[in-house]
Amino acid sequence: MDKLRATLDTNIVPLEGLETRAATVGVATALATVTDRELESHSHGNTLPSVERLIETTVWDESPWDGSVFAGESEEDCFETVLRIISNGSFPKPNAREDLTQGERTQLRDAMIFCTHVREGRDIFVTLDTKAFLRDGRKERLESLYKTRIMTRQQFVEYLDSRAAI
Repeated sequence: MDKLRATLDTNIVPLEGLETRAATVGVATALATVTDRELESHSHGNTLPSVERLIETTVWDESPWDGSVFAGESEEDCFETVLRIISNGSFPKPNAREDLTQGERTQLRDAMIFCTHVREGRDIFVTLDTKAFLRDGRKERLESLYKTRIMTRQQFVEYLDSRAAI
């Protein structure tokens, strides 16, 4: 059986041993962050040396060129679809994104993180962002479209506990 791979959203930090707990039951973890600057500004950013970091997919005017990977057509489709889902269709079209609000910039980064998870073919996406990923049918739509599972931290802990009990 292949090892399950979970992506931890940056909002899960501090991990408080979550990655170790996951490893003991055969779940590999990695942190998805939209550039290390997100972690650098986080009070716990320097406490994550043992966690694999996933490299974001390049987004124009957002990603550092030397710290991201260029997207193909499938990644672009994922990005636009996720933006549409998490914004309920209100996100500006690609040619009208030069003056994003703070909320729209947050949605952009949420989509970047989730699409990095999808690009890497990972199994479980762990996030505290209920507004973007869990409410109003978003969880079910995203899970169905991208053949993944989305969990809160507590749900992930319960899942790990259930694996430990096997």
